[in-house]
Amino acid sequence: TFDDLANKSRVIGNLSEDSLKQVLAVADAVGQKYPVSANQALQAIINLQKAGINAVPDIEAVIAPIADLAALSDSGSIDAASQTVIQVVSSFKELADGVTSSYENAAVAADILSRGADNSTASVESLSAGLANVGPTAASFGLNLEDTVAILSLFEDRGIKGAEAGTQLKSVLTNLTRPTDAVKNELKKLGIQLTDSKGNFRDMNDIINQFNDAFNNTTKVVTYSSKVTGDNKKELDLATKAYAAAQRAIFQYQNGLTTGSLDQKKANDKIAEYQMVLNNASNTITKLTGNQQDAAKITTEITRTQQQNFESIQKVFGTYGQAGAAILTSLGDDAIKNFTDQMGRLPTAAEKAQLSMQSFNGQVEQLRGSTETLLKNFFLPMIQTIFEPFVRGMLAITNAVLRLDPEIIAITSTAVAFGAILASIVAAVSGAIGFFVTLGGAVLSLGTVFFSYGSFIVATISGFAVGLVAFVAAAIPVI
Repeated sequence: TFDDLANKSRVIGNLSEDSLKQVLAVADAVGQKYPVSANQALQAIINLQKAGINAVPDIEAVIAPIADLAALSDSGSIDAASQTVIQVVSSFKELADGVTSSYENAAVAADILSRGADNSTASVESLSAGLANVGPTAASFGLNLEDTVAILSLFEDRGIKGAEAGTQLKSVLTNLTRPTDAVKNELKKLGIQLTDSKGNFRDMNDIINQFNDAFNNTTKVVTYSSKVTGDNKKELDLATKAYAAAQRAIFQYQNGLTTGSLDQKKANDKIAEYQMVLNNASNTITKLTGNQQDAAKITTEITRTQQQNFESIQKVFGTYGQAGAAILTSLGDDAIKNFTDQMGRLPTAAEKAQLSMQSFNGQVEQLRGSTETLLKNFFLPMIQTIFEPFVRGMLAITNAVLRLDPEIIAITSTAVAFGAILASIVAAVSGAIGFFVTLGGAVLSLGTVFFSYGSFIVATISGFAVGLVAFVAAAIPVI
């Protein structure tokens, strides 16, 4: 109940009465503005208090973006939203470039999560689940929240969702830095530098770009296409890149490196689509090079190179991490950066939340939360002014009885039990007499009245006598 949560908040936050009133006022305000109840808002506040946020102004500042995030989530749970923000702030050093991870910047965290969901097939919940699996690991590799959400969102668009996306990214990062000769030698062969001159882990976008440069190293292709110049050269470069991208995608489906490959029919349909891209690109290459022989050399070299690339991915990223690595390297240069740039152009969480609450469903949910808050505000004073004093009074009486001499309690309970038994016997006898008298019909109607009055008199006298005995038994020792 709200009263229980209020007491819990007071204890956890070590709040004074005035501070508690302010906290409860914040919960009420959230319950009126957002599609959550005051009870749910107070539970989220308790989560923040457990995380060390106890000052009322700080609570008020953080709970607003959390409520925005809850309004944009599928579940609408402010409890879950608060736990996500707490987890994010505690996991990452930075939320975005130059933005320190702190509760003061909770609105930035909410913006990143909502924008990641808006810019992909992900949801706030699925991104939260992914972050729960990879957050601390991503932070240790120098990734901020924004880059991590971008990668998880890209994975979601390609079938790796929720917690699985977080586990996949974790495998990509940990396998990439395995201290084995096989990994080190492969990275050296590809010319990949994981750290800068100061020993810091490079930006993930830059690392993926390095892999793309290595995987697209088509020196022989350049040699074969050296006769092409000018605008035709630019068009040929585009055609060879399209051919390489399509070939890479086909390898993904053929080698089970994308979740879509698990469905054989869908995989075959995708392979057929990319095969059409290969054919179109091949025709363009043939047209621009001017002869079939040079075109065949180019496409053969690209195919051979793509096979080598996948072998490199398997060596560096391992059996499990290769799926995520294949996705990231198939998206082209600056895929992560481009995604975060797109996120930055989307509305903030606060703006989106207000828009969502203007819809009919949003207003219905908001009405539900406000109604729950209203009921709480209506009944809580009644409980505090009427029922709580009654409960306290009954508790005081019970405790007073418990403090009596055990012998008094024993005598009293025995007398009460005896009185109850005697009253039951009298009631049973009276009922039996009444039953038999009723069978007498009209002839014995006068007798029925007599016995009924007799039963009443006997029961009354017996009850009085039992009560008197109990009272005397309890009073004599006290006196």
